[in-house]
Amino acid sequence: MAVLVTSIGTGQLISRTGKYKIYPIAGTALIAVSLVLLAQVDEKTSSTVMGLDMLVLGLGLGLVMQVLIIAVQNSSDFADLGTATAGVTYFRSIGGAFGASIFGTVLNNRLSSKISAAQADGTLSPRFPVKAVLADPTLVQKAPAADRPLIEPFLHLYAVSLQTVYLVAAAIAVIAFVLSLFLREVPLRTSNRQAEPGEAAGLPTFRSSADEIERMVTKLSSRENIWERYGRCIDKANVDISVPQAYGLFRLHHAGPVSEDEICRRNKIKIDELRPKLDAMIASGRVQRDADGLITVTPAGEEVVRQLSEARLALLNDKLEGWSPEQHADLLQMLRELADNSMDAPGRVMSP
Repeated sequence: MAVLVTSIGTGQLISRTGKYKIYPIAGTALIAVSLVLLAQVDEKTSSTVMGLDMLVLGLGLGLVMQVLIIAVQNSSDFADLGTATAGVTYFRSIGGAFGASIFGTVLNNRLSSKISAAQADGTLSPRFPVKAVLADPTLVQKAPAADRPLIEPFLHLYAVSLQTVYLVAAAIAVIAFVLSLFLREVPLRTSNRQAEPGEAAGLPTFRSSADEIERMVTKLSSRENIWERYGRCIDKANVDISVPQAYGLFRLHHAGPVSEDEICRRNKIKIDELRPKLDAMIASGRVQRDADGLITVTPAGEEVVRQLSEARLALLNDKLEGWSPEQHADLLQMLRELADNSMDAPGRVMSP
């Protein structure tokens, strides 16, 4: 629960502040403190104290685990993002496997030496079934009260051996704390756009002013919802047409003469879904079905396409307030193409 709470909390804070370096530092510090506290645990420690120590450990882990993934992803090039994330997961798995093996070895060696010494000096009875208890720890709970004097020395030896494991882990956590101080904090990305070849290589990218404006206007346009875009154009052009029909009209305008079967194939819809909408467009006089069954846009439909494109051009002009179309013929042509192209989008033809 502590890991979950701190992971979610740090994620929210990082998204708001853009800072993440402080969390691994605080997290590794909490982990080191919690492991030192756990190293004080013995057979007489209450469950409440154990729970509080584990709570501190969970808080520290939550501050570190996901934040390190963010740090790695944010420092990697877009093209290497998958490799970087896989690398974090891989080395985390390898570290977990090595850690479990190392700490298990430390516990076994420490416990074996303690048991041998205790049996030699008579602290632990030779009659105590050490191997059986290690194979099945539930025997300790099942043992009758009369056997408690035999069990308590073993529990003490086990707790003392476990303290060594926690101390070793605390030393490693301190090293992690020191390393986290040198973590380089890179400003969080505000976009997942893949860099152009020149940008990725650190080389200057040469664009004309029109190219740069086209890139920025296209970026702004791509953020708009397609249906909202059509709605604004329809309002601007003051054309009596629904958004789905306007969308289908532009798709047919770009597709050229096309059969109903081809429309269904391209958009993966059934003819029963398409035909009512297509019939409504034919009834409006903006689309027609010729003798061969091909669907084409009528002159009235082409006029609607022109009006909507002009409305879209006007809306794009609003994004470039202050420029003069008369003095920038190349930019005006680019905007006309954008106005036409941005009214088309992948999806189902004439879908609601």
